[in-house]
Amino acid sequence: MPIVDMKDMLEHASNNGYAVAAFDIHNLDMLDGVIDAAEQSLSPLILNVNNDQLNLIMPCIETAAQSAKIPVAIQFKHANSFDTSVMGINNGCNSIMINVED
Repeated sequence: MPIVDMKDMLEHASNNGYAVAAFDIHNLDMLDGVIDAAEQSLSPLILNVNNDQLNLIMPCIETAAQSAKIPVAIQFKHANSFDTSVMGINNGCNSIMINVED
């Protein structure tokens, strides 16, 4: 299944009364376990990645998301500048969580 737009995923969930789980992915074992559990429960899924995972295992995350049998969105967590946001998008994330300092 192709990676889905997170906005569309969350709108569907809101309109139909269910939640979408988001999990921080730190390694390949976690990635496999989270996708397997989501597929077993037929639940859409948000995979959260930070800068470390973006540089280390993002190709694996993107491939696993595209191969999943359930809708998956990939969110880049903790972007702190325009440049890091662009980096997340260029590396396959379709959602960005931006840290705003006071």
